[in-house]
Amino acid sequence: MRRLLPLTVWSCLALPLASRQAPGETLNLPLCYEWGFETPTQNGADIFSMEEVPIFLDERVTQPDWMQLFGSEADVEQPDRFPRQPLAQFTRRLPREGRRCLYLESSGDHLLIQLIKRKPLLEEVEVRLEGWVRMRHLNEGSLRAEIRFFEGRFEIPGTRLSAEPLRGDRDWSPDLRARGRVPKGADSFDVRLLLEGSYFDKLAMVWIDTLKVEVYPACRIRWPGRAASLAAAGEPLLLEVECAGLSPGTYPVQVELERAWPAGEEAGWRFTGQRFVAESGQPLRFLEDLRSLLARDEKTLLPGLYRVGVQVQGAPGAPGAQGESHFVQLESGGSRSEAAAKTASNGPSAAWHGPRLEPPVQLGWVLRPQGQQRAGELMEAFLSQPANFPFQQILLEWGDGTKVLKNGQVPGGARAAGSNNGSKNGPLSFSWLGKVRWSKAGSQACLELVRRSAGLVREWEIAAASPLSAEEENALAGLRQEFPELSFGAPVGARGERPRWAQFRVLEVTAETPVEAPPEGAASSSSADPKDWVVIDLPRGLDGAGKAALLGRLAFQSIRQGFRRLLVDEPWEFFYGTGEGPGTPAPGFAEAILPSGAALLGLLKIEEWVESAAFMKELSPDLRTSFLWFQDPAGGDRLIIFSRGQEPVPVSLWTGVPLPAEDLAGRPSGVKFNAAEGTLELPAGDLPVCLSSFPAARFETAWSLRRSAGELLPKTAGQKLAYTIKNFSREPLELNLEIEPPPGWRLKSAPAAQTLPPGKEGEWAVEVFLPRTSPHLKDYLFSLRLKMVEGGKTYQFTRADKVPLRSEIVGVEAREVPPPRSASSPFAEEPHFPFLVRNRAARPIRLKVFAKALLGKPSDPLETWSGVTLAPQAEKELSLKLPADVQTLLGKELWVGVQVIGTGSSHTYSFRVESQGDRLVFER
Repeated sequence: MRRLLPLTVWSCLALPLASRQAPGETLNLPLCYEWGFETPTQNGADIFSMEEVPIFLDERVTQPDWMQLFGSEADVEQPDRFPRQPLAQFTRRLPREGRRCLYLESSGDHLLIQLIKRKPLLEEVEVRLEGWVRMRHLNEGSLRAEIRFFEGRFEIPGTRLSAEPLRGDRDWSPDLRARGRVPKGADSFDVRLLLEGSYFDKLAMVWIDTLKVEVYPACRIRWPGRAASLAAAGEPLLLEVECAGLSPGTYPVQVELERAWPAGEEAGWRFTGQRFVAESGQPLRFLEDLRSLLARDEKTLLPGLYRVGVQVQGAPGAPGAQGESHFVQLESGGSRSEAAAKTASNGPSAAWHGPRLEPPVQLGWVLRPQGQQRAGELMEAFLSQPANFPFQQILLEWGDGTKVLKNGQVPGGARAAGSNNGSKNGPLSFSWLGKVRWSKAGSQACLELVRRSAGLVREWEIAAASPLSAEEENALAGLRQEFPELSFGAPVGARGERPRWAQFRVLEVTAETPVEAPPEGAASSSSADPKDWVVIDLPRGLDGAGKAALLGRLAFQSIRQGFRRLLVDEPWEFFYGTGEGPGTPAPGFAEAILPSGAALLGLLKIEEWVESAAFMKELSPDLRTSFLWFQDPAGGDRLIIFSRGQEPVPVSLWTGVPLPAEDLAGRPSGVKFNAAEGTLELPAGDLPVCLSSFPAARFETAWSLRRSAGELLPKTAGQKLAYTIKNFSREPLELNLEIEPPPGWRLKSAPAAQTLPPGKEGEWAVEVFLPRTSPHLKDYLFSLRLKMVEGGKTYQFTRADKVPLRSEIVGVEAREVPPPRSASSPFAEEPHFPFLVRNRAARPIRLKVFAKALLGKPSDPLETWSGVTLAPQAEKELSLKLPADVQTLLGKELWVGVQVIGTGSSHTYSFRVESQGDRLVFER
């Protein structure tokens, strides 16, 4: 009787199954191992009638490929703390496709699922892991996947290929991904799925389906002669391609080049090279200077991110290989390029910026050695490189100190940070922040790691899961006495206090947890210590513009709160395997891969905007937009504008003159200047825009114009209307205000011009007379034209002011509400619209009051109060409950209707919802 194997593993090209081949036998590529987590019999039928099938049933596995481990077998370093057995099973509930999927559940312990038998492969080829996941309540813990490589019976040290740890709730998505090159000597692999539990999560649930590992010929791209994929104008741009896993034969190489960001500004370019012969067992190599190839077609590179795609085309039946990489062409003009040109004779060792001590804002990136391997060698290779890097800071991820020491990964002979690295321009001003997870059981090992690395890493983040004991705090204090230059930082929330053992704080900022507010009781200018670090975590899956926009918003919001040391968890990822043996670094520097050049270019542009400028304050802020004022000591101010939400917000700024503007991608921004009103008009989007030569003093002066008195009553006698203004300039200003009333209204006299000294306030007061015919009770538009004379030049600013005409019997005015925690979060209290109803008459009155929010929905909030009795000159506060989402309120109207019972008199008042700073305001 013929036996059929379960259809859980097959070749993508219907080639013989890899599992039937002996180790060392030549494999036909590509292969595709795929697991759907079904539970079939040998004839394909599912014999299990249960909805949930455990992985082990009666001490036998129910699926031929997977087995379950937990406790110390799942993680030797962190075995179960309590006897809570996590759950793993194949379930019919919510599979993505097919009949079943894998379901994991943990109340805190770790849970490991791994292949029962390893699968064969070839060395030096490429493997890609991909799986679909669905998760609930996994916030502190994580889902991790990794591929381990073996030579014979033994795992090859330092070669594990890990996917990005996954956290948070998500529906079915193909987010379980890893990609890399098989190390030399490897002949098989296995796959591990680790649910790292946390007792803070209580019950974490994970569904996994359609997991696959694909094996392809590998194509590696390198950039010889440079430490990273940064290209300055005029330098050679050597492209080196190496392909492994190819069958012997002749292969043409095709190179495609396109500008990936900013998009749509340059057409793609393609080059087809000569045919190259791959010999048996030997990799194919291709080396060309891209600039020389482009010059043949009379093409040059504009600043931006470029994607290079390489395709090695195979003959029929002999698959080829493909790969891609990115490089960043730096600016071709401006002060940076001029500085680079002056030092071009020094070759690659010339510093791009030159040494710079204590800049106003320090920018850097997170350095993650894959699998925490050989961190010391990586840092030594980095420090030995020329000083042509644009950033001064690096965060090095270490993992648990016990594991690092156990695996012998403590840095060896790496030179100390800040030492001369051979650059002709002097020492580097790098800051190194080492990050180690504090283990109670291995606290001495963590201290030893810090001690042995004290000559290289001077600042340490101690990521303690719980407060340190007095003994551990004393141990850290003793370490500082031994090494006075050491300092320790604690990871805390945006409002968290710094522990007494720490000298600085480390804050992780994400799209969900932005730095919107300073610690309670602290002013925004003093909310952060200069030593504090902010790590901006950019999520995977965003496109270039989205990632750059989020980076810009989070970076500038951090700067706004006083933080000066910013790290970005993009765009750099560093990988090993470029040397002779597996896991060993090549001479010089490890490979640098740029998964998001948009984030890199955005970071470069942020530095350009703030490199010599100091943040002053936020001008006319609201909950929908941010206007951040930076002052450059060399002359010229800058205004950074961006929306805090996803939708563009129309912005009208009084500047008096047209100004140049560019967005974070370096593109001219579409602003329009209204000469009649002296305003710049632009849509503020989520991608920050910078206005150069911004007249901050004139702007603040013009926008300080406010009506200080002017609620008018329907009477024929003259009434006072007054406006105030403050001179924010350093020079005296000549100011004149022209007021044009509505038709039929008149002013007794025009306001006189005045000269205000710096920092002083002035007032214009006029007497207003209403028309003889009784006007309706509503808002009336007064046109204001402000003329400002500065340095012999006259600037004009025009705006409209809505002056309310109110009842003599009853009045309604809005009250302030508590500030929200952020632009999109609920208020500290329940969101509401509080307002006062006042009796202005000399006799008691009874009222019927209603309040309604006009949000454009059938369920708009509405509330009615009947029989409200007020004594003469008395008042009563009422409140309308509002939706929790602040963004749905901004720009919308609220109506308050008042009917005086027994008189037939009724009045309607409208209020527009706006924001001022971190508060909602209700403007009439």
